[in-house]
Amino acid sequence: MNSSVRERGFRLPLPDKYLIAIAVGVAMVMIFYQLGLMPLLNPDEGRNASVAWEMQRAGTWLVPTYDGLAYLDKPSFYFKVVAISLSVFGHSELAARLPSALFALGTLLLVFNFCRREYDLRTAALAVAVVSTTPMFFAFARIVIFDATLAFFVCAAIFAGYLAEIAEGAARRRWSMVAVGAMGFAALVKGPIGFIVPILVLAVFNRLDGKRGAMKRLLCWPNLLLFFAIFLPWFIGVSLMRHDFPYYGVIEESVLRFTTKQFHRSQPFYFYPPVIFAGMLAWSLMLPQTLWLAWRQRASSSRPDRLMIVWAIVVTLFFSVSQSKLPGYVLTAVIALSVLLARRLATAFDSDDDVVARTGAFLLALLSGVAAALLFFYLGHFLGIDAKIHVTGAASLVAELHAVAAACAVALSAIAAASLYAGFRRDARVGFLAFVACPVLLLVLLLPALVAGEKATSDAQLATDLRLIAPQRDIACYACFPGGIPFYLGRDVTVFTNANGAEIQSNYIQFSLASPGPWPSQMQRADRLDSWISQRTRPLFLLAQKENVPVLEALAVKRHSHVQEMAGSRYWGLLVSPADAH
Repeated sequence: MNSSVRERGFRLPLPDKYLIAIAVGVAMVMIFYQLGLMPLLNPDEGRNASVAWEMQRAGTWLVPTYDGLAYLDKPSFYFKVVAISLSVFGHSELAARLPSALFALGTLLLVFNFCRREYDLRTAALAVAVVSTTPMFFAFARIVIFDATLAFFVCAAIFAGYLAEIAEGAARRRWSMVAVGAMGFAALVKGPIGFIVPILVLAVFNRLDGKRGAMKRLLCWPNLLLFFAIFLPWFIGVSLMRHDFPYYGVIEESVLRFTTKQFHRSQPFYFYPPVIFAGMLAWSLMLPQTLWLAWRQRASSSRPDRLMIVWAIVVTLFFSVSQSKLPGYVLTAVIALSVLLARRLATAFDSDDDVVARTGAFLLALLSGVAAALLFFYLGHFLGIDAKIHVTGAASLVAELHAVAAACAVALSAIAAASLYAGFRRDARVGFLAFVACPVLLLVLLLPALVAGEKATSDAQLATDLRLIAPQRDIACYACFPGGIPFYLGRDVTVFTNANGAEIQSNYIQFSLASPGPWPSQMQRADRLDSWISQRTRPLFLLAQKENVPVLEALAVKRHSHVQEMAGSRYWGLLVSPADAH
């Protein structure tokens, strides 16, 4: 027997057909498992679902609204897709999140097909498994937000633009039209960034790859006509209906967002490397060595490898220069890096001792083992103290936390053991399964606890309380705005603002309210609260947060009412009847 085989011992057989089944199963769990269980998260999910619901209610397409106010912070495409989902599948968190999940699944299909075409079936399956288990990817796949949809069209544009340059004749024209068409839809999802990012990636890649004239071929006039045919009808239509939009969309939302700090999203230049490592969680343990080897072997690397490297670098640098930074901006860079990791794993499957996979396995064993030990320490040290709690609700919560901690400790111990086996036996297949199992088990085990913690303070619970306390009353908010209330209550609310509508967290609404002219009836200045209430003829329930409880208490004395604490101590409320108002 060969000495390396004796050292390695048993090696887990993992045929490609089983690998595909594992990748598909893992992807479906990470994207769709209990997708509708969590109440909408604020601020993004509550806002986006509410905008989509209002679009569904009004049947509009060009100008979305939020609490009845024109909302043009982003184009309407994504809201319309969510609105269609609500119409088809009903008014629920699941229906609101389904478009993000389906676009994420579409992105995995794009990755699979590209990798199968440019690499091989094994790499394609591994890429799906790696991408779908990176926290940044599956987190955005599971919430009502634009990033998963934008990533689908950006990936489609870059993949198609790449394939156009290795095709000839009619095939090249078709691929280039697909690329530019995808850029048009990406722009409909999130504005100019939808075409700037793929154009930058393809321009830099083709330049370094020596493809002269590639961008001229990609951006030829028939393709540009296609782009404008997709994007301009919406832009022109909105501009005709809202005359302030061209300035806002081009200058405020694009130029000033990129070049100034006025949107309060400024971060240091080095913000994104830590975000990428955190966003890849366990996979980041193999990322430094993968990138180092990719750099050392750059002269002999394959063309698709070079695309992934350029893609990750260009996206990271571009958004690092921007004065507005959010983690989701580099989602497609994480996808490109995940494909590079999949390439490394595919090589390691046939290697006697791949240093990247082996080092990653040992690091995963160390981290998961330490985490398991800490959880066991918690269970052993604090169990006796927590057992003395006799309050029924608290005891129930403690018991639930103990159950989750125990399950996570056992799961992490199993992952540590498998990782150690993979490291010592040099079996990249077992190491891959340990890496995949880590996010899968943590999602399945932690999600119920996260849901339990979120429900008590969610807008869903607040809406339930409002239906019980004030079923027939109008709702007003003083210096606050629960973002998911329009979605959960199915109606608009009046907002009393101290800061030109900042409570609604919409840049366009603040921009439009700062312009000359009367305000919409849903927005009132805070100093008009007393007089506005005095003129009412309908019952009212007024909401405020803790810092403004004195305002409610002063009103309660005048109106002979009392202040009530709402769900999760986030809001307090005051009932005001027409008789009280006078």
